[in-house]
Amino acid sequence: GISDSRERRRSSSRDPERSRERRRDTDDRSGSRRDSSRERLLRERALAKRNENKSRSRRSRSRSRERSRSRERHGRGRSRERGDPKRARGDSLERSTRRGQSPPPSTSASMRRRRGEEIGGPPPMRVPVTVPVTDEPPPVGSIHRATAKRVQPYGVFVELEGHSRHGLVHNSQVDEMLQFTREDNDDDKVRGMEWAAPPGKPVWVKVVEVRTDNEGRVRMGCSMKVVNQDDGTDLDPENLQGGGRGGGGGEGDP
Repeated sequence: GISDSRERRRSSSRDPERSRERRRDTDDRSGSRRDSSRERLLRERALAKRNENKSRSRRSRSRSRERSRSRERHGRGRSRERGDPKRARGDSLERSTRRGQSPPPSTSASMRRRRGEEIGGPPPMRVPVTVPVTDEPPPVGSIHRATAKRVQPYGVFVELEGHSRHGLVHNSQVDEMLQFTREDNDDDKVRGMEWAAPPGKPVWVKVVEVRTDNEGRVRMGCSMKVVNQDDGTDLDPENLQGGGRGGGGGEGDP
């Protein structure tokens, strides 16, 4: 009985120590839990603040961009409404240089007033430059710019610049590559000469013959093959190839 009482006393003395240890363990666990919850809360707050700062910076950037765009649009609209001549001239110069054209000459308002023009009105009409036309036939051996008018089996009628009379280029004087024979019909001759000198094409011709027929009309024969068709150079300066068969042209043949 004595030993049992001693053991009971020992167990009773040990119980409060165990209870104290248990309390300490629970306090430590609760403290660690509190610390972890505080750290988690602080992290969440820092992340939310960082996101808020990013969104504010984005908003400020978008607002600044919108403001700059609105200023540019407003400035363009004001310049257009005012009709700024310097800006308009600069735009026209840029367009002309992009197209590869030379810029137009400047015309001041005072000069336009002296001309009697209305400021802001349409520009003055340009009078087309006309080449003086003469009835006199050109001299033999001269080279002229001409235009093919009509093709016939016997040759091509051409209109010389500055002359009212038309010339005839014989089918043998059109091109070196065209050599007709008796076996060729009229359609073949016309097709061959239209290949070399179709109607409306500008050509170079040399006057090889000028004569007057029985009715008093002037006939003018020309040649194309003795002239370089690229630059109008005379390929027969000594007139060795002749070509007098082209004298069928007259004043109103085409």
